[in-house]
Amino acid sequence: MAEAAGAAALTVHARTWAQGFSGSADPEVIAAVKAAVRIPVIGNGDIDSMSKARRLMAETGCDGVMIGRAAIGNPWVFQEASRPNTPAAVAAVAEQHLCLIEQFLPADRLLGSIKNQLSRYFKGLPGSSELRRQLFAAPTLPALKRLLGSICTDKESLVE
Repeated sequence: MAEAAGAAALTVHARTWAQGFSGSADPEVIAAVKAAVRIPVIGNGDIDSMSKARRLMAETGCDGVMIGRAAIGNPWVFQEASRPNTPAAVAAVAEQHLCLIEQFLPADRLLGSIKNQLSRYFKGLPGSSELRRQLFAAPTLPALKRLLGSICTDKESLVE
């Protein structure tokens, strides 16, 4: 029906609404849709690494993958090497993210949105609980930028 109506591609999430965030995605659903249409099919569900993305494409024949929660706070999700493991290296990427998101969100919406995302960048790193507390306490965008800048330059400041 979507193809006949002019859809250029379909994205199929292989988890039901009832499943929510539990259970496993069913790749057979993606394969069935791919077999039924001529337009590109993008598969989604349980993709949190490059190897899982490749496996889903091989198993289902889908033309690409889309990820969701696995990318929040983890822009390294498809990187073959491991993510940076120091607060300074992570803060440098967080600064880039902040600069990019500033181009798309109005200032009054940006601070709340970005704090949640950036706090996840630091999860599991030395001093991360204190850093997340400081991120959420930053009252303004300039204060948040100063905090990230200080992390980039002060590699010792976050050891618990």
